[in-house]
Amino acid sequence: RENAMDSLQASPPRSLHQLYTILLEELSRVRAQLTSLEFEFYSQDGTEDDAMQAPRSGAADSDVDAYAFICRWAPVAKEVMQCHSLAELNSMRQMQSAIVLGRDPELREAQPDLKHIKPETCIKLTRLQNRLLAYVPSRFTGMIDATGRVQALCDKYLLSFYTLNLRQAPIETAKKYTVNRREWNSKARDCLNNALYNPHLFLRDCLRLGRMQKSTLALLNRADIITAPVVGLFTDECAQLRAALDALEEWIEHDQGYASFIAADLAELEKRRGQLKTSLTELRHRLHTSQFRTRSLQAEKARLQVELASLTDRESELLQAEEQLYQEVNSVKIDCEMKEFRREEIKRAFKESAESEQETELDPAAAQLLLKQLKEQLRILRHSIPQMERRMLALRSKLSVIDDKHRRFNEVSETLRDSEKETLRLKNEVSSAAYQLEQCQLSLDQCAQIHRLKTAADTTSKVFHGMPLETRAAQEAATQKMLHRQHQQQQKPPGSDTNRSDDRGKVSLPAINQQSRGTAAAAAAATVTTARTLENATDGDGSPFDRVCLLVSRRIEIDWKRLYRALPFVPQRGRETIDRDIEELQTGLVGESRAQCAWRALHRWRRFHRRAKPGELRAALVRLRRTDLLPEVDACLAPPAAPTVVKETPLPANIAKELVPYYRQVERYDNLVMARRSKEAVK
Repeated sequence: RENAMDSLQASPPRSLHQLYTILLEELSRVRAQLTSLEFEFYSQDGTEDDAMQAPRSGAADSDVDAYAFICRWAPVAKEVMQCHSLAELNSMRQMQSAIVLGRDPELREAQPDLKHIKPETCIKLTRLQNRLLAYVPSRFTGMIDATGRVQALCDKYLLSFYTLNLRQAPIETAKKYTVNRREWNSKARDCLNNALYNPHLFLRDCLRLGRMQKSTLALLNRADIITAPVVGLFTDECAQLRAALDALEEWIEHDQGYASFIAADLAELEKRRGQLKTSLTELRHRLHTSQFRTRSLQAEKARLQVELASLTDRESELLQAEEQLYQEVNSVKIDCEMKEFRREEIKRAFKESAESEQETELDPAAAQLLLKQLKEQLRILRHSIPQMERRMLALRSKLSVIDDKHRRFNEVSETLRDSEKETLRLKNEVSSAAYQLEQCQLSLDQCAQIHRLKTAADTTSKVFHGMPLETRAAQEAATQKMLHRQHQQQQKPPGSDTNRSDDRGKVSLPAINQQSRGTAAAAAAATVTTARTLENATDGDGSPFDRVCLLVSRRIEIDWKRLYRALPFVPQRGRETIDRDIEELQTGLVGESRAQCAWRALHRWRRFHRRAKPGELRAALVRLRRTDLLPEVDACLAPPAAPTVVKETPLPANIAKELVPYYRQVERYDNLVMARRSKEAVK
């Protein structure tokens, strides 16, 4: 075992499993030495008298033996403290002073308190001092050093590989192990320091109760000798060393199962990532639906607002006409009632005159004529009332249409407010879900890294030699992933995919106004640098699709609107949405050329149509009958291959210059003959 521990100082262990075996064997050896030392210390008989004897349990229970030892020596310590008026007995200096004063007869006679001390007490105190000096600290030094080497190796190799990042969700297993690892390391180090430092305090200064183990203090309290910690010095040394051994063994045991627990967390995180992805996809679908509904309601509200604004004058005219017609109907009804009343009065007057046989002022012929006129007028007035009522119904029908539009406008406004609130809520949920997914992904990456480092065979060698734990490929992949994530955060911060605007990141096209006048090969050489921006239209780093879009945007001219309507979209975009896109492009590009409008339209098509291909753009040109662009488009998609250069064999030195052409002809003829023979051989 000693050779194995020494080898760990010169060379790294082959694996963590080998390290666990060596460390546990070393701790078992130290624990066995400690048990043997306790048995040796507590089982000494010496020359004590029967009063000092107490039943011992051997090595079966160290606490029982320690308590028996403390109880045997407690009366001696109490007597010494009482005779010498000591508040505490906690140092070697106090024990030596008590022994010297107890042995000198003259000093005992001079001091009344010392007269009561027994000579046997001084002898017993001397024996206790000699026993403590024989074991502490000389017998513990080797065990403390061995335990300290184990603690150093644990601190060096038993790592958690976990760093807390505020941008990611904490890994509970790794976090708890990191905290426990710190506690185990601190506990083992403190116990070893106390075990190494307490004997020096006993010899040179005084023991402090705060540096002793709680188990030792409990035994001293139980024996009612807490003021004499020297009695429990050996017991405390054993307790300190045993506590360090327990902490290290617990540390090694937990480190052995750390990788398996991390693997379980890794599977759980992968499952959670899948759930978060599903939830985020569903939330984005709901958000897109809500945004589409909001845009539709906004368009309907704007349409109703325009219609109501155009019907304002008409509505006021209809209201005035309704009021006027209502007054006319009322006046006609009043005239009918008055004429009816007049006719009834005339009839009643004639009837009364006929009954009373009195002459009336009104001539009967004139009265008959008047009654006839009133009857005719009543007929005309009553005949006009239905016509006026029909006119009233027509006016009210027209006003009801306008009222329906007002009511529909109010309903759409209320629904639009609710839809906007729902859209805002879904945006926040999408942002939160995206942030949680990012946190889960970071935690998953770190968990995978911890599991990879904990199970790798060369981790101990890298730790021993101070090399980077990750491979160069893994470091480069992590750097690329970090840069990609930072780029995504700069280009598309959390939630930006939910409120994208078409004018964000305006595409610059400084050279797009220059019309391409060259051949198909020259058009194929004109490329764009990226799919979103075009800083230099003459670079050759773009894809064939970018070159086709650039060519079409330069040559399409006024047909770019028809081309945008003819292009396919997946998912499907309605006609109103496409018209709104064209209107936004025209509004946002005031003062720019048609080529720039066409480029922006193609850029928008490629962004919204996730399956955009050059063949779909070519098919749209065919539907528009713009076949004049097809040769150049085909040239961009399949540029002419570079001419092959035939390397000529070097000429022999003895060939004259005038014979070189004939030599080359003979050489070509030989090559043709050999090629023909090879074909025949293959057949």
